[in-house]
This record gives sequence, C-alpha cells and structure tokens, in this order.
Amino acid sequence: MRVWSDVEFGCMETAGFRHQGFMYQGSPSGHIPMIAAVVKARLEQKNRCLYFDSKPMVAGLRSHLAQIGVDVAGETAKNSLILSAHLGHLSDDQTFDVDRMMATLEDALKQTLRDGYVGLWASGEVAWEFGPKADFGQLVEYEMRLEDFICNHAEISGICQYHAGVLPPDAMQAGQDMHPSIFINETESRLNPAYTGRNRAVPMASLETTFDLSLPPDVRRRAAACADNQGITLNEFINRAVTEKLYPAGRKNLKN
Repeated sequence: MRVWSDVEFGCMETAGFRHQGFMYQGSPSGHIPMIAAVVKARLEQKNRCLYFDSKPMVAGLRSHLAQIGVDVAGETAKNSLILSAHLGHLSDDQTFDVDRMMATLEDALKQTLRDGYVGLWASGEVAWEFGPKADFGQLVEYEMRLEDFICNHAEISGICQYHAGVLPPDAMQAGQDMHPSIFINETESRLNPAYTGRNRAVPMASLETTFDLSLPPDVRRRAAACADNQGITLNEFINRAVTEKLYPAGRKNLKN
C-alpha cells in the first residue's frame, strides 16, 4: 500500500492525508478487512497502531489481522498493536470529554516516540467514542483540536470512522466538513473538496494532487477563464464547483 506524505501533496496548512474521515453505511464489520490492511501496513512501517472501538469490533479486527498474517499476540505483547474498547476518556457521567480524549492521544504519542517507533497511527468509531449518551455537542471542537494536534505533530496519523446508520445527520455533516481527506479503501484516499475545518480553509494542494487530470483541454481552459474572472485560482474554482455539486447550500445543516 502506498502511504502518501504531506510533503508530496503540499499540505502546508492542514494535516492532509494524515487526518482522514471514513464515512460509511451498512454493517461496521464490512470495512474490517480494509482497516486491517492499513494496520498491517503501518505495523510494517514501524508505527504503533491504536484502535478504539467496541468489543465485537475489536475482536473482529483481531481475527482478521491474524488471517492476513499479522502476529497479533506478538504485536500486542510488545505494544506495537493496541486494540482497546476502554472508554476511559468519558467523564464521570459518561459524557464525551474532549480534554481527556486529547490528553489520551497526546500521552500515547509521547510514549510511542519514547519507545522508538516512527509514529502513531490511530483509528476509532466516532459513535462508540462518544459513549452511551450519544451527545455529539463537542464533535466539531474535537475534530478541530485533533486537526491542530495532527498538523503540529507529523508523527501521528489516523482515520475517524463515521457510521451513517448510527450517527445523526449533523454529526455526519461534521465528519464531511472537518476532515482534510477522505479514506476510500486501503489503497485509495482523496483530498476533501468540502473541507472547511481548520481556519475554515480548504486543503492546500496542487490540482494534480486533488483531481484526476482527465479534464478535456477545452473544459480546463473555460474553468481557468472563469477562475480568472473571479480572481481566484483554478484549484479553488474547481474545489468550489465540486463542493457545490456534492453539498448544495440547501442541504447544509450543521449547527456551528
């Protein structure tokens, strides 16, 4: 699996491909093979992998990792692989505590680097992370703080999982808006044209890194002319066009 670097993509102002959102429908177990493939690749690259989810999902991931040749017992014993269903980041009343969650990740990264790993890769299911009260009032703050943390620490990366069958529409919209890139599968990720998270800016990247350059030359020329007329870059013009196509203004319902 190719692991893209932020240097390659010129993501100077966002965490680029290190802070990914994964929006999915259907059974959560259906995406375990994809996550397992990513975990295996990260372990081989000498990263520590931290996976937060429910006990059934942790068990499912553990089983699939073994099926694809990961020495789960060995990797777990040396703390290269941490599979956790512990909700210690919740407050005493079982409400999601963004401060505790960020402290958990910060401590995990510090320990990871002290232990000699090149970095920390983490993934969690948002609905599970927020606990039994399912109060998503801190979701936007959490994602923005997470983005800032990842931007400032090149050694951490991960995937936030958003299950459309469980999360309310506003939470799903937050997931769409707050991630600079979208995880598609174990071999494909894309910059997110709808990203409005950090400083309400879109990811900085060249057109070649964001879009398939199969646009016909005449379409490219017309788009460039429109961009010039609006006083913006071609990349920004296409970002806006794609965003409006995918997320018309009338469908936006995130309450900031």
